[in-house]
This record gives sequence, structure tokens and C-alpha cells, in this order.
Amino acid sequence: MFTKYHAMLQSWMVVGLVLGLVLGVQAYQTRHPPAAGASAHVTALLSRSLRTVEPGGARSGEVTAIMGGAELDLRTTDLQPGEEMTVDVLAVMGGVVIRVPDGWTVDTRAVPVAGGIKDKRLRAFDALDGEPTTSTAPAPRLVLRGAVVMGGLSIKS
Repeated sequence: MFTKYHAMLQSWMVVGLVLGLVLGVQAYQTRHPPAAGASAHVTALLSRSLRTVEPGGARSGEVTAIMGGAELDLRTTDLQPGEEMTVDVLAVMGGVVIRVPDGWTVDTRAVPVAGGIKDKRLRAFDALDGEPTTSTAPAPRLVLRGAVVMGGLSIKS
């Protein structure tokens, strides 16, 4: 027989489980900038998380947002022309913002499933007109892989 007491007990068990998961993920997430050549990880579970990659920092990354918001700031990353950085993205009913320096090429291979991917970077007028730029060196390249499920991925400068 299912009583009112059992329903309350189950409700508190679910609240405790969710709270434990949130605290566990937050404790697992490192608060220090990654070492040179290491990966930059950002995880947001029912919360908001921000990570800025320091100069000489990561060359790959992983961003996970589950019912929360995660932001990865790559504007201080010093990729040389022609170098490539790969970031794996998973957004489930959450939002991910990736900030990139001006002049980077972004190759979005992430798959939206009932979600959206928007490139909100400001572009130079010559890039909009289709005129060639004065630089002949290939721009640094960011490759975004993963899935956006009922969430959003924004690329900003």
C-alpha cells in the first residue's frame, strides 16, 4: 500500500540524489587553468560554469552543459596560423557559449537535435563582401564536435 509517507520519502530521496550529483560534479571539476598542451574541461550540471584558457594553454577541450550553462573563453589562446584546436560539445537542455578570437576559422561539426547552433561573431566588412583578405597565412582553426540536444550552442567573439 502506497501511503503519503512513502511519497514524501521518495521525493526527498530524489532531491538528495540530485543535490549529491550537483555537488559531486562541482567538486570533480578542477578550478585551476590547464597546463600547456592539456585539455580544457567545462562542466555545468544544473548550474553555470565559466573557464578561460590561459595563453599557452590547452589545444583541445570538452564542454558539457546539462540543464545549465557552460562558457569556454578561448580569446587569450595563442594558436599559431595553421594550428587546430578541437572542442567536444555536449549540451542537453542547456546552453554552451564558446568565445573565439577574431580571425579564427570555426568548423562546426556538432549535430543539433531539437536545438540550435548560432555563430554570433562580428565579421569584418571585407569578409562579408567575399573579398580576399591581405594575409596569406591560414588562420587558426577551431573544430567543434558533439551534439546539442534541446539546447543551444553560440559562438561569439
